[in-house]
Amino acid sequence: MRYKLIVSDFDGTLLRSDNTVSPTVIDAIARYRAAGGVFTVSTGRSMQSIVNRLPETGLSGALPIMALQGGYAADYETGKELFRRPLGFEGLSRFAAALREVGLYFHVYTPDGIFTAVHTDESALYEQKTGTTVQAVGDPVEYLKGRDDIIKVLAVCDRSTIRAVCATLQARTPDLQVFTSSPIFIECVSPQAGKGNGVRLTAAALGLSIDEVAAIGDEMNDKTMIEAAGLGVAVKNAVPDLLAVADMTVQSNDCDGVAELIEHCLKTE
Repeated sequence: MRYKLIVSDFDGTLLRSDNTVSPTVIDAIARYRAAGGVFTVSTGRSMQSIVNRLPETGLSGALPIMALQGGYAADYETGKELFRRPLGFEGLSRFAAALREVGLYFHVYTPDGIFTAVHTDESALYEQKTGTTVQAVGDPVEYLKGRDDIIKVLAVCDRSTIRAVCATLQARTPDLQVFTSSPIFIECVSPQAGKGNGVRLTAAALGLSIDEVAAIGDEMNDKTMIEAAGLGVAVKNAVPDLLAVADMTVQSNDCDGVAELIEHCLKTE
């Protein structure tokens, strides 16, 4: 089997639009693992959020899970930290200033918490979707002052302007990684983080070359891992810019695209 590690995005890729994981995909994951492959996820969600959902996929045991856009990883079974690539307080300060200039609401993430200025309808919806708690702390930049474990920032933007606003924010903080992760989310992480770097670190820890990795996703936060992997795959519902760089396109998240990739990997010597 050529591809010994499959790394999947969660929302919009492994997870269907109805917020469930397909039984067909669950079965394919089990067969891939039984054949000796390692199947895992890389997500923008916090570790708490993704660990709460992974039992639905049938995954269990010692497994490297990548969270917070490749900025943090831990073992699924023990919770032991595997690596972190923080944005840091200085990066947070500069990106928060840029967000305030364009008037965007935002959350700040550390390995053990999510922080925002005040609770809003957006934070309530986010808590409901992810099963996490967002702490309202006044000014999150002031609240987290001096901390070195700040991993990422997520901002909420109108979908009609998100591409232009994302480009503006990247231009204002050119040394940071800025990208969209959904039709309304813009995120920022360290240049040492990102899903591509997370996949490289994970493959190396497993003793695999990057050529033995297949990665699959749907949004621009997945672009670096799609480009890094030996086989970069986009689901059919992916944004056009990701479809353009993928080596392979499979069916959508609602039509068992991840299972299609797994079947391909099982047959590829």
